[in-house]
Amino acid sequence: MSIGKRSRVREVVREVFRRKAFRFGWCSTCRSYVLRVSTCPVCGNSVKFIDATLPRDVRLAHEYDIEVTREAIARSCGVSSEYLDRVLPRSGTVLLNKVQYVDAADEVIVSGYIIGTRFFDLLRQEWVFRPQYEFASLIIREKIGYYGIVRGSRLSVGEVIERSDVLEGDLPSDVGYYVPLETRDGKFQGVGRVVGKDRLKVVKTWSSVEPLELEGTCTVDRIIEVNATVLEALERDSLKFIESCLRKYSTYVPLVTFSGGKDSTVVLHLSSQVGVREAIFNDTGLEFPETYRNVDDVASKLDVVVHIASAGDTFWNLLKKFGPPARDYRWCTRACKLVPMARKVRELYGSRPIMSIVGQRMYESVQRALAGRVSTGNPIIPKNILISPIYYWTALEVQLYAKLRKLPLNELYLKGFERVGCWLCPTSRLAEFKIVETSYPNLWSKWRGYLLKYARVKKLPREWVEYGLWRWRFKYPGDVANLVKKLGYRPSDLLEKTAITRCIITENIRIGEVHSLGIVMVNCCEMNLGELCKYLSKIPGTTTCKQLSDTVIVLENRLGKATVFSTGRVSVQCSSLESCFKLLTEIAKCIAKLKCCSECGLCTGFGEDSTRGCPVISAYVASVERQVREKTAHVRSTH
Repeated sequence: MSIGKRSRVREVVREVFRRKAFRFGWCSTCRSYVLRVSTCPVCGNSVKFIDATLPRDVRLAHEYDIEVTREAIARSCGVSSEYLDRVLPRSGTVLLNKVQYVDAADEVIVSGYIIGTRFFDLLRQEWVFRPQYEFASLIIREKIGYYGIVRGSRLSVGEVIERSDVLEGDLPSDVGYYVPLETRDGKFQGVGRVVGKDRLKVVKTWSSVEPLELEGTCTVDRIIEVNATVLEALERDSLKFIESCLRKYSTYVPLVTFSGGKDSTVVLHLSSQVGVREAIFNDTGLEFPETYRNVDDVASKLDVVVHIASAGDTFWNLLKKFGPPARDYRWCTRACKLVPMARKVRELYGSRPIMSIVGQRMYESVQRALAGRVSTGNPIIPKNILISPIYYWTALEVQLYAKLRKLPLNELYLKGFERVGCWLCPTSRLAEFKIVETSYPNLWSKWRGYLLKYARVKKLPREWVEYGLWRWRFKYPGDVANLVKKLGYRPSDLLEKTAITRCIITENIRIGEVHSLGIVMVNCCEMNLGELCKYLSKIPGTTTCKQLSDTVIVLENRLGKATVFSTGRVSVQCSSLESCFKLLTEIAKCIAKLKCCSECGLCTGFGEDSTRGCPVISAYVASVERQVREKTAHVRSTH
């Protein structure tokens, strides 16, 4: 996707979230959070709106979350346990609001106040807390932690403050910690990040506010009591939506997709209320023990049939060929989820169309916000649609509703997991992997052992494993690339060592009207040209494809001519460099089919075009295309 298109998509999503943003507030009279309305349903008083970061998919913090947050405040803010009980008590209800960050990060909300944001620092591999507003003011005024009174009369974001600019205070020596700041006249406050010895960089400012004074805590039961009408309205809307879909898609088989997580548990409960009694659970072979227990508990509680679509040992078998999955190389999703699901559905229902009832919510991600309440489903199940009854719900409302209806919830949430899924999923955050490492040492040691062995073979540093850098195969996000540099490595060097294939440009010249481009695809030696010729002959626009010997194939296409060698060397001659790229891409697809296909069934449902169905082949082709374009960029600009 181009930069311009990505920008337009982001703007569309921002507008969607602005228009449909979840609103909630705090009623000081009832000491409870109030959802979706501006006046308290119990006392009728106006509520204080909580301006949390969009999209405000707030959720309940559990005991583990509260404990690690208290530890982060004590460690990075210098606040003692005596004062922690005033700010973040172990009793009462705390909310977390996920914010955008390279790893785990949440705004922490206590009794209607956003007291700050917790971040999982990738370099430190620990939680760090950034206080703000009333809590920062409390730290400054009562001197209960790290703080600084600065010489100037104003604070500006980006300003660097030296130790000599601090009139009074207690500054930490650890780089990366956050320090509340106040001007000497007390009119402005802010927070600075330690960027060096006795140096702070201001990251946020505001006009001074009064110190935090909690108005008492609330319980989950109290929140449910105050918001019962809202929860019941959400329930009615979702039930009505399911019933309307059952009528509209009456020829489809209704089937709840059940993961063992909170969202799909609520959806299964709602669906069972309108007569849908069947669900399907995708056992990837990488589920947590708690998930298996939850599936059994929910099925028993709701008296529904849960079919199991098992991937068996597929992941570990394909791992030997494909290498570790990554966020931009998710072969595991198709191999361990989509294919087993499609096979089980065909076994149960043949070719009948399926209406999958899922627990997707718009506030979860950009992709789900754009998908809508009704969308296309599993691409390898014909006539499959997805409907999302709780599309407009927040995580908090799902949690409250589950407790209201006494539904069994997965114990993983109590251990600090935000979501339920495979225990080694590359989309997981490093913070969650630390929980896996601590709570499930046998599982983690198996995966870590594999990664270390893979790293040795690829000559990758140990940090590639320890800092979760294996979760990207083609490009590191900006913050991760910066982390790699801080660790003393070049991001491009690490990515090249894990590349699915490497390309060397051997020829890039133009003679008259003909452009000639030659490459060598490393690790493609001794290809079976007989099989490759069959694939090449099916390239659109091909007029001739002949195997001249055991080592050479010549091909003529409307784009140009090509010579392919068994060693992985390819030479193309076309009227333009762009045509060379297109023909090379088509040839790379054929080589990828020959080299990568393990007959795993991932491409099922896509006919001849397995590059669409197979994430490995798609990644191989994308890797070739990207490398060729990058390595010829300078030459292209001169012609």
